[in-house]
Amino acid sequence: MNVENNIVNCTGCQSCVLLCPEGCISMKADIEGHKYPVIDHTRCINCSLCIRRCPMSANDYLKSFKKTNITAIKAVSIQPQKANSASGGIFYTLARRILKDGGVVFGAAFNQDFHVHHVYVEEVDKLECLQGSKYVQSDIGTCYANVQFYLKKGRKVLFSGTPCQIAGLYAYLGKDCEELITIDLICHGVPSGVLWDQYVRQRQEKEKIDSIRFRVKGPKDKASFKMLITYKNGTKQCLHAEEDVYFKGFLSNETFRNSCYQCPFATDIRYGDITIGDCATSVKYESDDFRPYEAVSTVLLNSSKGHTLWNLCIDNFEYAPLDFEEERNFNHQLSHPTKRPISRDYVLKEGVLFDLLEGKSVELKYRLGWHKKLGHIISDFLSIKTRYHIKYFQKNISKSKGNNERIK
Repeated sequence: MNVENNIVNCTGCQSCVLLCPEGCISMKADIEGHKYPVIDHTRCINCSLCIRRCPMSANDYLKSFKKTNITAIKAVSIQPQKANSASGGIFYTLARRILKDGGVVFGAAFNQDFHVHHVYVEEVDKLECLQGSKYVQSDIGTCYANVQFYLKKGRKVLFSGTPCQIAGLYAYLGKDCEELITIDLICHGVPSGVLWDQYVRQRQEKEKIDSIRFRVKGPKDKASFKMLITYKNGTKQCLHAEEDVYFKGFLSNETFRNSCYQCPFATDIRYGDITIGDCATSVKYESDDFRPYEAVSTVLLNSSKGHTLWNLCIDNFEYAPLDFEEERNFNHQLSHPTKRPISRDYVLKEGVLFDLLEGKSVELKYRLGWHKKLGHIISDFLSIKTRYHIKYFQKNISKSKGNNERIK
């Protein structure tokens, strides 16, 4: 058995590429645009290291890295740079502390072509590139090896990424380290970098892009699902998720890797020392006065190292205890993986999104209906408070229907 036989479960963490002593494993994109490991068998020495350390085929090996000492918090950073973050600005504040202590911070960033890859920074004024959501699978490159290099130098390292990337880092290192702190994200799933790169190329055909933000905040938005593209000539496009083919595919769960729909890391047992993500219950209760109409983060402190870093930064947060059981019920990736939609194979295996990006005609069922466009226009004119009460009412109606069905 080799890593190629485990292709369906592969998360694309790339630990096998860096672990291979002969350097004979590379990542190649399949027809859906997702990258998988390919072995050059003429150089392979059959050491099986790629299998023995693979996070998806060697879960027993990784059990020692699981963190179970969870403290759940809802929080907002009071640092001024919070505005550049997608939610409560938790990552920036924690990372800033690590850098001020002489450490190194790793995270996902855009390069000059807006390809998403993992990089590291050593200065606070360069942290901005790691802030904000990037709804695409990042290329790890040599970052696992770079983490190991800095740990051997005795420097503190903060590494943020998806849960499978955190597992990939531990697989590469073969151990946990006192100077290493990991932050895993509450991840719904990852579209392919190939699909994203094609999307960017298509957008740049007429004018070069200056910046991209997946989630922007306006006066009536706490953290909306709108993508803002700013071009070099100064023009801007603000696209609702349902208006944009790439964003729509992401929010519909139609463009993820096969492994995302059976992810073993989508659970309340976390690998990271700290878990962060949007707080799903921040506006659930009308009596909750903790910034009910602002972007608030869920923060899970999963280990003693996580608690220590939090306590060092605690004066830079507004925070309150979080009902973890309630949050898990609403934040589904804390209890189970994203469900695979029936439309997923139509969208990816039949190349619908790739065809749309190339301007080809496709079936109308994947285009945005007029009623949703009208809904977005109305939404833009409603206050956050009004939208919250509508959403709260809809949730209670759905919950009441569910209870009635169970009684029957």
